Amino acid sequence: MRPYVCGVQPIFAQRLTQRLKTLNQRELARRLNIDHSTVSNYASGRRQPNLETLTRLCRALVVPSDWLLGLTSDPRPSPVYPAGLVVALPTTSEQQPGWPADNAALPTETIPIGGIDHIAVAKLRDPIAAGRKAILTDGSIDAFHFIRLDWLQHRNIRGSVPVGRIIMLDIPDSPLGESMTPTIRRGATIFADRGPECDGPSSFEPGSIYLVRHSDGIHCKRVWKTDSGLSCQSDNLAVEPFMIPLRRGDLDEIRDHLAAKVFWVGNPVA
Repeated sequence: MRPYVCGVQPIFAQRLTQRLKTLNQRELARRLNIDHSTVSNYASGRRQPNLETLTRLCRALVVPSDWLLGLTSDPRPSPVYPAGLVVALPTTSEQQPGWPADNAALPTETIPIGGIDHIAVAKLRDPIAAGRKAILTDGSIDAFHFIRLDWLQHRNIRGSVPVGRIIMLDIPDSPLGESMTPTIRRGATIFADRGPECDGPSSFEPGSIYLVRHSDGIHCKRVWKTDSGLSCQSDNLAVEPFMIPLRRGDLDEIRDHLAAKVFWVGNPVA
């Protein structure tokens, strides 16, 4: 499947300015706990928000991120249905295989393309590698790839899918990208899930691959929980594992160290 690609458009500044007619810049800055000059730069187009700030902006302005980024013309917030409420879904099973029977698993922001719902996936400009600085909240967005919703459903992505939840990252085509070989080869592209609230995965599955917050940045590792803490290991046995100590060992503390779960890997053709 060939994704649709859209660069970050100047329309963001125009639409932000439009919403600021009912909420001034200083009040928005106060709600977001950022400098007034930062909001001014957003509104003038001199600067664009990172993923974390984009999510907070949309909540403060009560608009879908798709509209603020120019991906849709409707500024109304998407409806949020209670879990278990059956809604009218497309009837063509060929177009929408795997749809759930209730709305608990449906995303809140979708874009119809060719009669099939898609979500916008942020492609971050910086690659991910051991030793890199943390990029999941302050990395700049390079483009948006529109991914079919049913493709995500088949990969057990559940809950709302706002812009910023699913991200794409490149593994460097250099020795820095060899820590997860042969599973993830250098030059690969990975998809990772930051969770419905974009603050980390909502569960922990031992032995899965995660983007792990560590002292020197974000690492892509396979993670287990032990009596000593989180054991973060590379599939490349030549790379030394490391431990993250845990004080309580509960899910909340574990999630503090897990930025996102890697759920799909696109390796380059050998």
